[in-house]
Amino acid sequence: MDRITCRFIYNDELLGDILVKPYKSAKYVKFRISDGTVSATVPFAVPLQTFVSDLQELKPKISARQSAQKVCFRDGVVFSSCWLTVMLEHGDVKDYTVRGKLDRYFITAPEGENDNDLIKNGIYCAMKHRARQVLPPLVKELALKHGFQYRSVKINSSRGRWGSCSSIGNINLSLSLMALPRHLTEYVIMHELCHTRFMSHDDNFYRLLDKCADGESERMKAELRRYTTWIKGNSDNSLE
Repeated sequence: MDRITCRFIYNDELLGDILVKPYKSAKYVKFRISDGTVSATVPFAVPLQTFVSDLQELKPKISARQSAQKVCFRDGVVFSSCWLTVMLEHGDVKDYTVRGKLDRYFITAPEGENDNDLIKNGIYCAMKHRARQVLPPLVKELALKHGFQYRSVKINSSRGRWGSCSSIGNINLSLSLMALPRHLTEYVIMHELCHTRFMSHDDNFYRLLDKCADGESERMKAELRRYTTWIKGNSDNSLE
């Protein structure tokens, strides 16, 4: 099959069977996930290679969302990154509780209960607590290193942006940065710090960002696209 003109099942080693549906009204390849199952709509007669290339590019993000839908938490580590580790345990408690110190957190659930939404909320609380500990000092450190000035740093639960910066230098950072590796967290912060000098994404902005990122800004930007908000599985997180 050189071009997609009828429905078919595409088997991917990581994602499983994908139902591919061509539509004359479709303008681009679009993936959907329902109950952990992936499907795709594509333009009628689009080359098969176009679909395969888009799938390969988006596979890490699709896999992350698929895993989030299928998640079934068990005792032990339920979330881990370079910033924090969250453990689940069951004990003699009436309600779900979260406690932690430094980079290690524990969610205690009542014996015999395993409410995924409440466990996710516990992870969310741990990430928020940890973000408030590490992000403001990290912003200060990077601002001093690169000679930036800013007004304030706030942590939010944005599911659409990793970060933003106002025209007066107020920086907002998503707690979801706690799911990223350190170099990408720093990249997001440097992106927002660069906005304290250039608000628009013009050539001056990108030259400054690339200088701060030691010439690696494009590579890190591409790597960041592989990640998404962990708790809710939202897509297309962006920077402003």
